[in-house]
Amino acid sequence: MTVRRIIGCPGGGKTHKLEELAQRAAGTYGASNVLAVSLTRTAAAEIGGRDTGIPDENCATLHAHALRALEITHDEVAETPAVMRQFNAAHEGLIASANTDGWAGEDDGARGQASAVHAAVTNHRARMTPTTEWSNDERAYDVAWQDFCVQTGRYDFTTMIERCIDEHVDPLSAPRVILADEAQDFTRLEFGLLMQWAKSTDATVIVGDTEQCIFWFRGADPEALEQVPIARSESLTQSYRVPRAVHAAATTWVSQLPGPNVHWQPRDADGAVDLAPYALRDAADTADAAIESAREQTTMVLASCRYMLGPLVAELKARGEPFANPWRETEAAWNPLAGAGTRALLALLAPRPDAHRRMWTWGDLQALTEPMQASALARGAKASIKAHCMVDELCQTHINETVPLDTLFTLLGTDDPPLLGIDRDLRAALDWWTAGLSAKGHGAARYPLAVLDAHGAAGLKETPRLTIGTAHSVKGGEAAHVLVAPEISKEGFYEGWLGGGAARDAIVRQFYVACTRAREKLTVLDAGCPEYAPLPDVIRKMNVCV
Repeated sequence: MTVRRIIGCPGGGKTHKLEELAQRAAGTYGASNVLAVSLTRTAAAEIGGRDTGIPDENCATLHAHALRALEITHDEVAETPAVMRQFNAAHEGLIASANTDGWAGEDDGARGQASAVHAAVTNHRARMTPTTEWSNDERAYDVAWQDFCVQTGRYDFTTMIERCIDEHVDPLSAPRVILADEAQDFTRLEFGLLMQWAKSTDATVIVGDTEQCIFWFRGADPEALEQVPIARSESLTQSYRVPRAVHAAATTWVSQLPGPNVHWQPRDADGAVDLAPYALRDAADTADAAIESAREQTTMVLASCRYMLGPLVAELKARGEPFANPWRETEAAWNPLAGAGTRALLALLAPRPDAHRRMWTWGDLQALTEPMQASALARGAKASIKAHCMVDELCQTHINETVPLDTLFTLLGTDDPPLLGIDRDLRAALDWWTAGLSAKGHGAARYPLAVLDAHGAAGLKETPRLTIGTAHSVKGGEAAHVLVAPEISKEGFYEGWLGGGAARDAIVRQFYVACTRAREKLTVLDAGCPEYAPLPDVIRKMNVCV
């Protein structure tokens, strides 16, 4: 076994390096003998989407590989909302909430009291903390939880890792090469499994930068990475993203971490850093700045916790301004244009200039009518449309087939061609559609309709330049202009920042990652409350603002 480590600075071409290594390994050992392991599904998809030749099933999170190796089905997974409700119903006083992403980097660190004990127990297990150091409540919870999992035949995500280690379960592909991405955010337990699997390989490459370890809250342990026996180490020290001003601000901020810092070079551009006179909670001002920036360039607004973004999200939606978070597509609040209302409007707005070009398909019709009341359509229309869009036992479907115009009007309960026909009146068609929406459909359509009014069809069709999210949610992403809010939760401030130690270091790393998403300009917002990380103070003293 040979273990090689690659330290990739922000914007240092880590993904390109992984692609190059994957292609080389696939050529030498065969694509099916290369296993790509990551912390998050987003990173796994990034590797799998590259032209490496590695089978898709060989590119996944460590938990996904463990689940597949143990031949556990999704129905046997314990940490789902439905199973957690079942546990809570059977154990009054022991309340837990589900993390349905398997602690795979899909949380932003903002947990409520309901899941505090479950998170603490999971972190203890992930860090392999002796139970003698747990609290009595944590030990009692763990006993009840483990018993519940055994009685119901289910496995939590930590148990999957533990079983693979204890039972020496190898990944199904029996790889000769393992490429491990985001290794700085692996827990000590996960490193145990990774290194056990690595023993059977010809080579294992671990990619990770401890200064970008931001999942401390779910058990990540940067020291565990430093303790891995490495035969060879390589550093990617030239950033192709971060300009000089942002580099100066970010490296000054991260220098608070103990130990030697990673030295890396900015790209050859001045860039800019400034301090805003408004806070994130000043939603109108933040929206004004973000919208103006997004007119010209890709823009991010980042907070430490998702709940802090609520006022800004509400303001943007009220104005009909398009935004998204392509790095966290499952977060509906940050991707409100991905819903049924937008799909229906895009179907309605699709160009249909004449009978020789694009007409209505059954898929269009399904999208159009999904948010509508059944009573607004002909009797049985929804069932008929659904039947045409289903895949039959021969794997065939009519979803892309054209709907005859007479059938279209019959199903929609109208004989007025200008509404939905070849020569339709779009305004009249919109009025007809909105009048037929269900109560839920009105909710789904409100924001897309506002975007349509403000920006026309392009607002619905084009990828938004504005990203909303947390530093955790955009790890690996970038934007020309990044606005960072310095506020942290009360718990994070009093127990983390003021408490010092590893918890404070985690906050330093989180804001370092947020700042280094910026390709041209970094704007640090004012603190809107006493609980904040002093990023604005550090930058003010540096005098790097323009």
